[in-house]
Amino acid sequence: MFPGSKVVGNVHVGKNVVIAANSVVINDIPDNCIVGGIPARILSEDSSSFFIGRNNVVF
Repeated sequence: MFPGSKVVGNVHVGKNVVIAANSVVINDIPDNCIVGGIPARILSEDSSSFFIGRNNVVF
């Protein structure tokens, strides 16, 4: 979860999920997703690429 993001209501956020800054999550988010927006929507279904840099270094 990045700064300013909010999870509203009784929603389930899966494992390995990235929530972009200032996003508002109002629906369930499955595992391994990157979400963003108002309301939050799935931007990618492979969150592993977010954490791996050019030299396969995990941030």
